[in-house]
Amino acid sequence: MSEPESMCEFDITHWVDFVRGVVAPAESEKMQRHLNEGCRDCSAVVQFLQQVVAASSQVTVPEDLVRAALRVFPAEHRVAKVPSWFNLPKFVARLVYSSLEDSQPEWTPSASPSHVHLMYEAGDYTLDLHFELPTDSPNVVLVGKIADRTRSDEPMASLPVYIRTSTKTIAEGATNEFGEFSLIYRLRLSLRLSIPIAEESKTLELSLDDILSGRW
Repeated sequence: MSEPESMCEFDITHWVDFVRGVVAPAESEKMQRHLNEGCRDCSAVVQFLQQVVAASSQVTVPEDLVRAALRVFPAEHRVAKVPSWFNLPKFVARLVYSSLEDSQPEWTPSASPSHVHLMYEAGDYTLDLHFELPTDSPNVVLVGKIADRTRSDEPMASLPVYIRTSTKTIAEGATNEFGEFSLIYRLRLSLRLSIPIAEESKTLELSLDDILSGRW
């Protein structure tokens, strides 16, 4: 029987290290026992990360995208506070690529509808998003990267990243040194992905409804 979500002691950063084989042997054995005990949520995360690593080894892509697939995605960073970010003016992100419309997705070796790659643009910024929706879990795994096309040599590190409703935050994290981030959240409608950008005094934002309601 799987553990309740609140009792799982391992987050996605632990599982990234586990899949990459960089955790200490004793910790690795402990994590494997946790999987063997039947935690479905953690097993789904591990399966997704294994697909990411496997897919990255089969496709020739630019070096920065290879790093995005294989690097650790820290869930917590020291992030500068953005006052009243809910009320900041918005960059509205525009969808420019969807693997749902691609007969041969680049990100995954199979065309599983539960594994979707989307790319957005908002002003000078780009968002590269990968979603995994396990069939046996209510949780969604989101792995993404934000970049500024005018400053490609300056990764957008330590930005806060939120998934929220109209009134509250339900998941949060931060970008790492490469502008990458990862979040796990429970599936529901009327959610938005928000990334406040302090130097712009604006928030890059997009609705997740089109991704999760009827398209998967």
